[in-house]
Amino acid sequence: MYSIRLTLAVVFAGLAGCGGEKRPSAQAPASRTAIAVQTTAVEAKEWPRTFEAPGTFRARISSPLASRVMGTILEVRVREGDRVAPGQVLIRLEARELEASRRQAQATVNEGRSRVPEAESAIRSAAAQLELAETTHRRMEELFTRKSISPQERDESMARVRAARSAVEMARSQRQQIDERIRQAQEAVAAVEVQLGYLEVKSPFAGLVAKRLAEPGMIASPGVALVELEQAGALRLEAAVPEAHLGAVRTGQSIEVRFEGGDPVAGRVEEITPSVDPGSRSFMVKIGMPPRAEARSGGFARAIFPTGTRRVIAVPTGAVREQGQLRLVLVAEGETARARMVRLGESRDGTWEILAGVSVGERIIVPIPAGLEDGGKIVEGGAR
Repeated sequence: MYSIRLTLAVVFAGLAGCGGEKRPSAQAPASRTAIAVQTTAVEAKEWPRTFEAPGTFRARISSPLASRVMGTILEVRVREGDRVAPGQVLIRLEARELEASRRQAQATVNEGRSRVPEAESAIRSAAAQLELAETTHRRMEELFTRKSISPQERDESMARVRAARSAVEMARSQRQQIDERIRQAQEAVAAVEVQLGYLEVKSPFAGLVAKRLAEPGMIASPGVALVELEQAGALRLEAAVPEAHLGAVRTGQSIEVRFEGGDPVAGRVEEITPSVDPGSRSFMVKIGMPPRAEARSGGFARAIFPTGTRRVIAVPTGAVREQGQLRLVLVAEGETARARMVRLGESRDGTWEILAGVSVGERIIVPIPAGLEDGGKIVEGGAR
């Protein structure tokens, strides 16, 4: 019965406090022993005036990855949400035309190399014939000098030398043609092998697979995205700021970012998009902040932008007691603690904003000692 009377007394006290009037005389029995407490005066403080803008975390660097060659997708090794490492193979393709081109080019290289010994032999043979023709011609010149042969015989000898020289040049030219054909075929092989290397689509950085756009059996074309990656650890908040508030936002401005159920963290406005969304009449504001474990790409947070100051009634968080659905403070009235139900606003820097329930100048008990209830006897051990 005592506990029921006490609960009712607290509720009545709260209702009376919200009306700014003294409590009814009906109270719970006072504590037999006075409890030492500390009190502080309820103060009015200047708090920032703010507005909130909902936002979504996005990667600073987002990269759609496409194949550089056309081919059939054989395998997709990642799913949306997977984390990937630099150089990790994400997708494998097949391009039979490229394989055929490489085989053809390699066959040309092999065929050219097979002809090299024959060409070298032809050069050696032509060179030997040239040496023989030149040796013979030198003898013919001596004989011609001694008038032992006719001019016609001398001219015929010289013609054989010229023919031998032409044969050497032709043999060497054929060898050069073989070498050039081998070189061109080798370049073709190298070019095809580079393209074959593109049949594996790899991650350019450590990150997260944001979108998987490819499936096995699809045809991949150059420039058409197969997956979309977001760089790991490089997120920022993109908040939609209503057009009416845009004048209060500037690049470089310090703001707060609040997570659901978490403490606010400092952020800074990095970019304001120059165009308004015609549907929502809002601007996209991009906000940088230190890395946080709570931040996930696609996750939600709120950006808190200051617009000035406002005067509020604030009390320390330790002065507020939760009792079921109620929020109470204990006001020191002489030697008695009186419970007041209060309506709370924002929480900031270890204090609660009080929207209703107490007035500036009233002394409240903080911290609230264990066992102290409405109507309890108190003795102030110190004022703050």
